[in-house]
Amino acid sequence: GSSWLDLGCPRKMRHACSFALFATFGRLPAAAAPGKATKNLCAAAVVLPFNATRPFDAAGRASLARNPTCTARFGEIRTVRGRQRERLTVGYSYYCDVHHLEHNVRLWNTFPAVILDHVHFLIVDDGSPDEARAAPVVARNVEAASVTVVEIEQDLAWNIGGARNLLFAVAPTDVIFVMDMDTFAPWELLEWAMGQLEPVRESCLVINAFRRLAPRCPLPCPHPAVMLLTKLSYWHIAGCDEDLVGRYGGTDPLFRHKTSVMRSCTTTHAKNLGDMPFLQVIKRNIGPRKTKANGNKKIGLVAAKINGTRPWATSVLRFSWYVAFSTVPASASVPAPTPVLVPAPTKATSGTPLLRRGAVSWWRRWITRRLRS
Repeated sequence: GSSWLDLGCPRKMRHACSFALFATFGRLPAAAAPGKATKNLCAAAVVLPFNATRPFDAAGRASLARNPTCTARFGEIRTVRGRQRERLTVGYSYYCDVHHLEHNVRLWNTFPAVILDHVHFLIVDDGSPDEARAAPVVARNVEAASVTVVEIEQDLAWNIGGARNLLFAVAPTDVIFVMDMDTFAPWELLEWAMGQLEPVRESCLVINAFRRLAPRCPLPCPHPAVMLLTKLSYWHIAGCDEDLVGRYGGTDPLFRHKTSVMRSCTTTHAKNLGDMPFLQVIKRNIGPRKTKANGNKKIGLVAAKINGTRPWATSVLRFSWYVAFSTVPASASVPAPTPVLVPAPTKATSGTPLLRRGAVSWWRRWITRRLRS
């Protein structure tokens, strides 16, 4: 493939050029990678601090807002291009997982066209070194699937929360199915997920604990990271806490804690919503890994967040990124839905949850009955 310099992008302008090229050509060269940046960046956005009593606001006033101490970076947050009929984003965080990614992409190639027409696969490469970047892996394996790779320019240790925040900031659809790179979701499970779009849109509903078939589980066991929810619900819960970046662990447990105590949100295990295919675990490969020593649980950071001795983070996206690859050409794409990016209130509110006008749908009544039974 062509290099960034071949395409006329000077080294200092690669981040800006990536979006311009993406808008012009749709499919970016997969082999081009800017060098890993080392400069400390201010956060691109802020969210309201987590507040378990805040009512759910369908207008999205708890969503991303301009960082008052770093206003210039807010404009970098742009949703990636999607195709006309896409209804669901399946999102992955990636770091040097070449074997897992190859396995997933090759299986996506076998999915029925009726599934691929409605699904966008979004991969956030969390600063992998050049020899293990996600974009070239996708480029040499993808066939019919709609896939975008967004690459974080800094190689930050254990940036799991930051990568997930970026996924929810730039996804082309309002509903995201968060996956783990070492798992494979059968197309029948994606079909089931698309049947849940209206329920998760109508309130702050998080569906998690999707069961997987894993060698270490005698029976199908719940996956700690896989979940289905909307962008509005995710930012209402204040996203993932990026104070945990730099040390191993705690991202998923802390987010599950927030969903469990959020009074205006409902969390339900997937098994409570009927039969569905299990996730399948891809055999682990040996690749570059970051040290797990002195993780967030060991140093007490997770407990401090929960008990209130450490404040919840409000700044998100503390890094830069660019679109490294996309299968969606500009001629076949439509402008992605504009995310709700409005100034956040200066004070958190409390009270009873806000309900949308109109009759409650039968989907919502059905889920409520199942949760109460």
